[in-house]
Amino acid sequence: MLDMTRKFLKNTKCAVVFELELMKNKDSELYLLEINPVCRPGLSRCGCRPEHSEAWVTGTWQEGETLKSYTVGKMFIRYSWDMIVDREEFEQISIYGEL
Repeated sequence: MLDMTRKFLKNTKCAVVFELELMKNKDSELYLLEINPVCRPGLSRCGCRPEHSEAWVTGTWQEGETLKSYTVGKMFIRYSWDMIVDREEFEQISIYGEL
């Protein structure tokens, strides 16, 4: 996984904290499912500074360097709310930004 991540960084020159969602098949081959940016405030709420994640992934992490503190067991949840709306209202909001 780290090799795949480093290849991704090298080839894209990505400059943001991100997560790669991977899946492994029965032959243990990895396949990329998604690339998602990570919310920096979310990292800091768990006690991790974004530069720590970037240094670890890019291989610039100094041997022996440790995080001072972090919280285990946190997770990010994204949810959506399904609604039934009138098409005309949705058009007004989409086109004009207001009703």
